[in-house]
Amino acid sequence: MAQYHGKPCAICDTTVDTWKGRLMRKNKKCKSCGELKYLSLFHKSGLDHGKQMYRPSCIECTKSKRDFGIIKCLTCNTSFTKKNYQQKYCCEFCRKTQQKSKRKKIKFAKCAKCGKEFEKKYTSKYCSYDCKAEHYREKRILKYSKTDMKSDRKCRNCGKIYKPKSAFQKFCSFDCQKNKKKSKISRRWSIEKAEKRKGQNNPAYKHGLRSNGKKIANSREFTRNSKNIKEQIINTVGYLMCEHCKTSNSLRFETHHIIYRREKPKHENLHKKENLIVLCIQCHNDFHKYKPKRNYLVRERKLNELFGDDVLDKVGANDSRI
Repeated sequence: MAQYHGKPCAICDTTVDTWKGRLMRKNKKCKSCGELKYLSLFHKSGLDHGKQMYRPSCIECTKSKRDFGIIKCLTCNTSFTKKNYQQKYCCEFCRKTQQKSKRKKIKFAKCAKCGKEFEKKYTSKYCSYDCKAEHYREKRILKYSKTDMKSDRKCRNCGKIYKPKSAFQKFCSFDCQKNKKKSKISRRWSIEKAEKRKGQNNPAYKHGLRSNGKKIANSREFTRNSKNIKEQIINTVGYLMCEHCKTSNSLRFETHHIIYRREKPKHENLHKKENLIVLCIQCHNDFHKYKPKRNYLVRERKLNELFGDDVLDKVGANDSRI
């Protein structure tokens, strides 16, 4: 318990109990002994409208009143009075000796495969995983040897009759097994089937834009011309800008085909400079959203003479989107 030291009051010179330099008041009466005691000597019982409540009897009185009964020790069988409801042993020594006796004894067993002694855990029969695998393999071979391994077999590849070394052998040699796997693959992609999947019959074919399903036709010409157009704009103006709205404030500038690749996929003038224009992201999206927006560029660059008059789209006279 905390010790409370007497200290004289600064006004009336009466001794007042203090604890850690703080004033302590005897402000609660114990119900059992009837003495005024400090609140720290009572058990807390919860809150009532934000106010801390305490039990009616002090800690000393409650301990002395409690009677947990007399029981016998589980180890030495001597009778003693319990100090709390969980106590089962008369002393610490009895408790430790009982716990030691409860511990599991180490058991040893012989391995079912090699006969070596090992520390047994739960229901283990083998000293290691290797012994277990070997034992199961032997069991499996013995099981199938009664039926399958006695009779000769026919090789699934060459048709040769051979005597199997294990129950799972299906080929006379490793070469036969390898050739069988190769034949399965070749049957799936034979020369005849590969010929049928070429060109327009291939599911990856898209209007001749892809050769071998990966590269875009004439991609080198497109990249070279787009690079030259951007360099030309920088040399004339001094910075890169959109050729439609004349803005330089864009995250990225993209090269756009005025006549789309899907319209004239194999045309010789598709990737030439006349058909390419540098645009900002917003203008590029607008050109793809509304196709007639390109009509003024088609007339200006005379693309209808190169690609044909069908590239000009019909538009209403009062259309404000152009």
